[in-house]
Amino acid sequence: FIDGNMGLGHRRLSVIDLEGGAQPMTDGESRRTIAYNGEFFNFAEARDRLAAGGHVFRTHSDTEVLLKLARGAPTGWIRQVNGMFAFALWDPADRSLTLVRDRFGVKPLYYQQTSEGLAFASEIKALIGSGLCPEPEVATDTLAQYLAFRQVLEPNTMFRGIRQLPAGHFLRISADRATPEIVRYWNEAEALQEVFPVGADRGSFGEEFHKAVRRRLVSDVPLGSFNSGGVDSSLVTREVRNQVPGELHTFSIGFAEAAYDETPFAAEVAARLGTTHHAERLPASAYAALLPAAIWHHDEPLCHPHSVQLMHLSSIARQHVTVVLTGEGADELFFGYPRLHIPRLTAMAGPARRPFGILLRELAALAGLRRVRKLADVLASEAAPAIDAHRFLPMETLRSLCPEADYLGARRETWQRIDRNQDGIEVLLEYERRAYMQSLLVRLDKMTMAHGLEARTPFLDFELVLWSKLAGREAKTGKGFGNKLLLKAEAEKHFSTGLVQRRKVGFGVPLREWFRTQAEFGDMLDAMVSPNSYVASLWPLQALRTLVAEHRAARADHSEALWALLNIELWSTQVLNRSAST
Repeated sequence: FIDGNMGLGHRRLSVIDLEGGAQPMTDGESRRTIAYNGEFFNFAEARDRLAAGGHVFRTHSDTEVLLKLARGAPTGWIRQVNGMFAFALWDPADRSLTLVRDRFGVKPLYYQQTSEGLAFASEIKALIGSGLCPEPEVATDTLAQYLAFRQVLEPNTMFRGIRQLPAGHFLRISADRATPEIVRYWNEAEALQEVFPVGADRGSFGEEFHKAVRRRLVSDVPLGSFNSGGVDSSLVTREVRNQVPGELHTFSIGFAEAAYDETPFAAEVAARLGTTHHAERLPASAYAALLPAAIWHHDEPLCHPHSVQLMHLSSIARQHVTVVLTGEGADELFFGYPRLHIPRLTAMAGPARRPFGILLRELAALAGLRRVRKLADVLASEAAPAIDAHRFLPMETLRSLCPEADYLGARRETWQRIDRNQDGIEVLLEYERRAYMQSLLVRLDKMTMAHGLEARTPFLDFELVLWSKLAGREAKTGKGFGNKLLLKAEAEKHFSTGLVQRRKVGFGVPLREWFRTQAEFGDMLDAMVSPNSYVASLWPLQALRTLVAEHRAARADHSEALWALLNIELWSTQVLNRSAST
């Protein structure tokens, strides 16, 4: 679609109204045009309201409903949209362009402003390849952030000048406003009062979860479910099974290394629910072969090692279904991460926090207690514990590579913007949703869409998110240091205690062992520490070689650092160099 100096393009994955929902779509009444990625789950109800008001529809797509609904600033009408979305809306009346991203960032949206105007896309590589933007440059100030957290927090990316539109925001630019206006439309405290006003009746978790899953079953193509055998995906799969008649396909992936393999638990859930289950174990050689492609699809260095098996699992699922439901978001609603207790532990330590942390770190290092050492590292840090608990790299390793860098970056600002007028654990959970969860959602979208598979996240139904804020501290942590107690209690009604209470793996990857024993990874690491490597141009070569040598000799576990560095090296060849040649 072209209108003067404005253009929209769209490549569609057809899920609803396969024949009639082509985009970009122009409204015959207002002449506004939309290019839209995602799903508007409650579009049927909105369509009925609009039709009652005199609007005429020519398709059965959610895109047309969104197009007719979108009048005026999104702060008004977006509250009616329950979905996952990133879209561009062009209004020829005032020659204005509005970009909107969903409340939690399930769908990505990138943009870059240049002297020529504003370019935007769902993928960074689309901006780079468009010819509308300058040659890509690495934002070197983000490298320390990536090493520390394996993630660069929105609105930044690892490319200079390329930005993410933050979740829950819209951007508007027009003929009379050359500088984009960025507005936050999603505020959890305000939305909570609107959806669940004080004194109003609210349903149980089961009722709210049922509705969240039901909304995400709207589709004109086959649906399935990812099932790791964990609490979250098992609850999702059970609810889908209860609502979808006939055959239901479920999918899981694991490894030959038993400590990292969850496929037996997924098989137990599948047998219990009577699904048609597809499981595979991914060998190290296949993982290594897939890693460069995963980085290419991700646009930036990977955060999560399990992105690779998620991409492969998506290729398997796409042979049977077009849509899958997943368990992302549950941990960020119901206190699923043990690290969320770290701020409380640091408060208990009081003034002795740092000296105690330094002592504990040394003892944990001697004993090889990795989890205890991470806790000690946060205790010994000067950073806010809620922020630093996300750090993957030990501080001594980070400082050996980036001695002066501000590795906290945008995280400090994000933490400071969290509403403090709520229970302390809700402050932590809201920060999780704005920080770490963003990496999970980017991974989910890019690894599934690499194979044309759409992933839907019922735990991130905005009404369920708001309900979770009212569930109370004891439903999440109990009186002590519990995690996700409400969900575990719900799961124990339907699955074995052994399955529900087992230690979480969550698509873990045996990188520590592979970096020491697998030839494919040995070759990658050798190339990474050669004098001509990209990472050697960024950090002292001897420091890099020391990390590799100590890990191979089992004198230390540097798998976190090696994973991050290897990703940057492969990213330089898969994305930076490839982009420069196109």
